[in-house]
Amino acid sequence: MGKKSEAIRTFLTEHILNVATGYGKDMLKEIAKSSIENETLELVSTVGSDVAGSMIPGVGPAITAYRTEKKLKNIRQALSELDKKSNIIFENLSKKNEEDKIKIDMVMELLLEKASLTSQEEKISYMVNGFVHITKSENVNYDIAYLYYNTLDRLTILDIACLNLSYNLAYNPLDNNGSYQDILDEFNIDNSQYTAVRENLERIGLLENQYDKHMEKDLKKVVEAINELYKAVGTTQDALTNPKKKFTKVKSGMKVKLNAKDSLKISRFGRDFVKYFLSSESP
Repeated sequence: MGKKSEAIRTFLTEHILNVATGYGKDMLKEIAKSSIENETLELVSTVGSDVAGSMIPGVGPAITAYRTEKKLKNIRQALSELDKKSNIIFENLSKKNEEDKIKIDMVMELLLEKASLTSQEEKISYMVNGFVHITKSENVNYDIAYLYYNTLDRLTILDIACLNLSYNLAYNPLDNNGSYQDILDEFNIDNSQYTAVRENLERIGLLENQYDKHMEKDLKKVVEAINELYKAVGTTQDALTNPKKKFTKVKSGMKVKLNAKDSLKISRFGRDFVKYFLSSESP
């Protein structure tokens, strides 16, 4: 039983890729329709119980139909994106052992689940891009993949645009990849909303505040300046009591300039996340 189960799981990714590349849209609709019937019944009962208390006839079936069509549309989009990358994925899979293929199948299942449930289908291409990187990775780690997909699940397209801008400012400053003003215009937001998005990215861990890092350097400067002043005062006192002794002058460059301020920049996790999902670079 165990061997049979492993064989099925190992076959999942190849099977999905074959479906993506071997069938037209009409066939995909029939396959999706037949495979989702049981889940639709489950959705009907769930939604029906939620809506029953509202006493609004017809709302339950309408919501169920909407959700079902949305999931179908998302799955078709995921298969389309997988089709575009199928040659690369097949090549990467050919280099994997059975253990890695089992892990990759688990990630494929996760990808399809996240894709079917996402409210923004634009994110599906990022999910597939991340999957390509996973199949390319020398050490396939399902836990890390799960972390990244869950993080992507929490982001909106606006979040992703702001994160990508922070990445480009840090690592591709000379490339013309859009600007802060471009984001304001594209998403029709103001400065306060843009700031709120970046603060949310910080809470998730994709951006980090440079304040603590700069504060540590500032404190080091202050301590050095105090020690220098203490030394100068001590030698001056000695020189006043003993004319033969020389006093130490304060260095002219000892003026302390503090740099600590709130400054959000992309974190290491954010950098790896961008490489994983948003770029063609290997993580």
